Amino acid sequence: MPPRYGLLSGAGADSLERERAALEDAEPTTSGTSVQPAQQAGPLPAHWILLLAVLLGLAAGSVIGLLTLI
Repeated sequence: MPPRYGLLSGAGADSLERERAALEDAEPTTSGTSVQPAQQAGPLPAHWILLLAVLLGLAAGSVIGLLTLI
């Protein structure tokens, strides 16, 4: 195999050093601006959970009420 394939088990003993040098050259340079991670939302307040439970209960009750009319 030609040594151009970049295998770590290549023909020469310096293949690991060549790969390390190639990886160091390929590292992108930073432009000085850093990316801020997105703010994670905290837990939901209890009143939103209760409102969701009430709305789901009303929806289920409406469906059951409509089914009993048939």
